[in-house]
This record gives sequence, C-alpha cells and structure tokens, in this order.
Amino acid sequence: MRIIFHYPADIFYNQNISGFSGSSIRPQKMLQAFCELGCVVDTVWGQASERKAQISEIKKNVNNGMKYDFIYSESSTMPTLLTEPSHLPVSPTLDFGLLGWAKKNGVPVGLYYRDIHWRFEQYKKQVSWYKRWIAIPFYHLDLFLYHRVVDQLFLPNLAMLNELPEAWIGDQVHELPPGGDLCEEGSRSAKSITRKIPPLNLLYVGGVRPPLYNLSLVFDGLAGFSPKQVQLTLCCREREWQNCNTHYIVPKTQTLHIIHEHGDALKQHYFNSDVALLLFEPFPYWNFALPLKLFESICYAVPVVAPVGTAVGEFVQREGVGWVIKPDAESFQRWLIYVLEHPDELEEKRKIVRGRAVHHTWQERAKEVIRTLTGRLI
Repeated sequence: MRIIFHYPADIFYNQNISGFSGSSIRPQKMLQAFCELGCVVDTVWGQASERKAQISEIKKNVNNGMKYDFIYSESSTMPTLLTEPSHLPVSPTLDFGLLGWAKKNGVPVGLYYRDIHWRFEQYKKQVSWYKRWIAIPFYHLDLFLYHRVVDQLFLPNLAMLNELPEAWIGDQVHELPPGGDLCEEGSRSAKSITRKIPPLNLLYVGGVRPPLYNLSLVFDGLAGFSPKQVQLTLCCREREWQNCNTHYIVPKTQTLHIIHEHGDALKQHYFNSDVALLLFEPFPYWNFALPLKLFESICYAVPVVAPVGTAVGEFVQREGVGWVIKPDAESFQRWLIYVLEHPDELEEKRKIVRGRAVHHTWQERAKEVIRTLTGRLI
C-alpha cells in the first residue's frame, strides 16, 4: 500500500517531546504507525519550499504511472496558510492545491482536523486581539476549503462536529481520537503486585492554566489528606506553573509533588502511579476534547478518574477504564476515601485497562484510517 502523508509544517520526528504538546506528538506518531504497518509512505511536510519539492516529486510519480491508495493529512493548530516561520501566506495554493489535485486524480483524501480552540473563550485570553483578527479568517478559510477537497474528515470526537461552521454529511465524518504506545508490561505488572495502598499515588500530566485546565477542585479535595494516605505528582511546563500557581491553594503538606519532566522521564512516574487524574472544572471545550494523556495513561495500564458530563468522562465510562465523578472537591474527596477503603478495585480496574489498551494504540488509529479510505482490513 502506497500513501501520501501530508502535514503543513515541520514534524519534530523522533524527538523526545512526549508529555507536553499533543499537537506536536500526533503527526509523528501517525506517520510512524503507517510505516510500522508496512505502508510505503511518501511525505509532504516541512517548510513551504520543502513541501513544494515533495509535491512536485509525487506528481511526477503519478505521471510515470505510480498509484497512491490515499492521502492522509493532519491539520496544524495554526491556520494552514500561516504555518511558515514568518506566519505569512507565502504559498497560498500549495497545500490545498495538493489535496485538490489528489481528489481530481481519484486519490481518496482524508484529513484529521485537530481542534477548534479558536471558537472558544480561552482563545481570546491566550492570543492578542490583533493576532486573532488575522488568524480567525484563515481558520474559516481552512474549513471552507476542506469542505471542498476532503473526502473523509477525521475528528478527535464526533461531538466536535457541532462546533464546525461548515455542514458535513454524516458518512463523511469519523472519530479518530489520539492513541498511545503500549508500555513495558513487565514493569507495570511487577509494580501492581508489590505496591501497597495507602498511600494512593495519583498522577496528573498536562496543562494547569485556567479556565481550560482548572485544577482547583483537585487541590481543594487533597487538603484533608496526609501524605501517608494520598500523594499527587503533577507534571506540567515549568513556566506555566510559575504563571498559574498563585491561582491555586496548594496543600501545606507534602501531598503534592510538582515536576517538569517529559518523554522517557515520565515512564517511571506512570509505573509508580495508581490512578491518572483528568479532573477539571467544567468548561465547554471538554464537551468534545479527548486529550492525548488519556490514551497515554491507558497504554501504561493506569486507570483514569474523569469528570461526568465531559467527553473524557463518557469515554472512561464506556470503556470501563476508570471512574467518573462529579467535578467538585467534595465528590473528589469521597472518591479518594472510597478507593482507599477498596484497594482491590484498583487492580480490577487495571486489568480492564490492560485489556483495552491494545485497542487504543497509534497503529489502531492508522488501521482505522486505512479502513475508512480504502475499505481494506489490515
């Protein structure tokens, strides 16, 4: 199977960036997954001059009789026309021209649309007004052109479809959440046999900046517990924590451990944890967002606690890979007490997570793309 993989920016391939930016991790992981499945992959990524040369080579291949089974494109978090280092639309027809050319030549076009932060309140708080004034029309242009050149649209969650300004036909849209890499099962299993509860070791990896990542209920809920009962390791960007830590009332005990690690350095923290937290204050974006850390936790065989009424909570409940609770400090405290009193349930949940992890790898996501765009099972 020969495919084209397109991403309108640089892919930081094989760099140790895991643990921070899902938007940077996903393109390299999907590209790697297609290669591991045995696909012959011709890539179009990098700066505009590089993409132009790669596209020229692909068109030459087709003119010489080569057949491509499909093109899979990953959108950037930035508008497609602004992904150059200068953020200027220096090659306005380059990327959409490729997708349109593929469609015209009978090559199925699939595109993963990453997120839609720009339609939510947090975008206004994180981006200056003049940058928004420039970027938002280009975001709309992306969706306008995707609607005309894309055969199959992939979204992290189908609920995100309600936020798209363009109307898509139902059979054109497919759910394609993030994936994960299966952990070293031996290390995880050994830990689960030897660890004693309490203390209950919790792990949170991700953003801490409100309103999108508002962890107040977690800090408030921990206030009544000693380090002998519960410990939380919180991993985030150092600068983000420095900018946001005054927002939180941090417990005065040693219950909380703040770290700023990523990549392979996180492995041991996953192995040492009993439960991963994805517990935020309510916010509209969480109606459809499924963070990469959810699937990373699952692939490390760590059950998850998530808030009810969110896409994460619905997933956790449907898959049985953790617990779903109300997003308030009192409910979190009650859950902590329950788990401390029922430690055997941790191992039961962990067994379920181990069984489900194989269905949520990056290779499984790549297989879904292949099935959708070609009808073939792999």
